[in-house]
Amino acid sequence: MLIAALVLLPIGSVLWLAATPTEDVWGHLLSTTLPRYLSNSLVLMIAVGALAAATGTGAAWLVVMYRFPGHRWLQWLYEAKKRYSCGGCQKADAQLCDRPSCSEEGRRLRTSGVPVAL
Repeated sequence: MLIAALVLLPIGSVLWLAATPTEDVWGHLLSTTLPRYLSNSLVLMIAVGALAAATGTGAAWLVVMYRFPGHRWLQWLYEAKKRYSCGGCQKADAQLCDRPSCSEEGRRLRTSGVPVAL
């Protein structure tokens, strides 16, 4: 909690200074730099989104359509990641919270004969 407060303290102070200016800062920003910054940010967001969509879609299409050296290994690695990452998260959750994870609890209930809707 203390670390979160230390991280949020500078952000809160900047927000406080922005919300309660001593001079007419917002009028000056609106007339000088804010329109340019907002338009640059919008163009950057659109460009990054389009580039990420194009490269991600293109890479996915290439992987699905063509067989290349090492594709079986990459396919196995992808399946292993999907299969085992959730188990790793559950084990970490169980160890951090000092309680059984959802899958362990469900397994225990299924083997005990108690009817459970999973």
